[in-house]
Amino acid sequence: MTDQEINEIASRVLASDTSRPGFLGSETISDLDFDGTEVLRVTAHYEHMPHIARPLDAMHAIRAELLGQGEDRTVFLTNKYRDELPSIEDDAA
Repeated sequence: MTDQEINEIASRVLASDTSRPGFLGSETISDLDFDGTEVLRVTAHYEHMPHIARPLDAMHAIRAELLGQGEDRTVFLTNKYRDELPSIEDDAA
């Protein structure tokens, strides 16, 4: 599957998670992990950090949906929040 096809699935799964309101969109890129295995990196963007965040549940839901489509790469999910304070690395850039 292409990154765009995967991102459409990830966005649909993330947008349907009512425990995490304020979903703005996502980005997906194919990458290699530390040992050269192909993985998927999904970055989800939210308006605000939810009071109860379950990133593993969201990551597993995306992976289950992708497995059903024949995509077996591991998914790594990163959440970014508009109201999040910038990190030291962000300040250095």
